[in-house]
Formats: sequence, C-alpha cells, structure tokens
Amino acid sequence: MLRKHSVVLLIVATMLGLWGFGMQNASAAKTVPANMRGSWYQNGGEEQGTILRIKMSATTYSISLGHFVGNRFVGNWNANKTLKLAKKVKRNKTFTLAKKGKKYVIKTNMSDWGPINSTLWVRKKHLRFDWQKKFKGKIVAGIQLGNLTKHTDPAGYFFQLFGGNDQ
Repeated sequence: MLRKHSVVLLIVATMLGLWGFGMQNASAAKTVPANMRGSWYQNGGEEQGTILRIKMSATTYSISLGHFVGNRFVGNWNANKTLKLAKKVKRNKTFTLAKKGKKYVIKTNMSDWGPINSTLWVRKKHLRFDWQKKFKGKIVAGIQLGNLTKHTDPAGYFFQLFGGNDQ
C-alpha cells in the first residue's frame, strides 16, 4: 500500500514539475521590462529615407516606419498606432506580452500586417527584434531586424543618415 502511494505521489510530483516548467517557458508579463522601455531606432533603408521606431512604456507598444520633421517623429506606416498591454489581443487596440526564457514575445494584430509574433530582448544596450507572421499555422513571413538603439538625439541621427533638416 505504501509503495502504491509512493508511485502515485511520484507521478503527481513529476506532472506538477513539468506543468510548472512549461509555465516558466512562456508566462504572461504584467508590464514591459524597464530595460526595454523607451524609443528604439534603426535605419529603415536608405532608399526609403525612413527610420524604424519601436516605442514602449510599462503598458504600451508601438512600431512604425517614419521620418523626422524638425524634432518630431512622423510615422507613415502602421498609422503610428499605440497598443495597450492586455490579456487578449484585439485588432489595433491591444497586445500581449509573455516571457520565454530571457526573451519576450509580443503578439499583435494590426491592420497593416494582421497577426504578428515578435520576439524581443536586450543585448549589450541594443534591442534585438525578430518577428514572424503565421497563416493557418505556417510561417508565411519573418524577418530578423537586428539591433535597434536608443539615441539621445534621434532627429540628429536621422539627419546624419539622410542629410538635410526637414523643418
């Protein structure tokens, strides 16, 4: 009898351990980590003359391509929409954030692209950003955007890349 209870107890403990391990691999985050907050920039392509900006606060997220007019960022892709952190994704309104190891997964559904899973992490003061678009369970698009950087003068960075000053 004792042996039977020991086996059952061992099985239950193993199942709880596996369940707990799975929860640690992708657990919902209540806020964006402090080291990821702020505005992050990357050259969007010299032909386009644009910069990619990812902007995050404790509970908001936005991603846009755009340019600077004076010191003001003007988004021209994704309508410069700001999404709020929530438990469920709502098109053009909310995003979810889950921790997976040292990385975070943001799920969005924006009008320009539809459902997107983005993986973000900070490495050596740069924000790493990769995304995937799935359709019917298959990856149909994806890109590794590489390093985005915080700049003390993002408009100056833009004008240094592309010249001029659009005031």
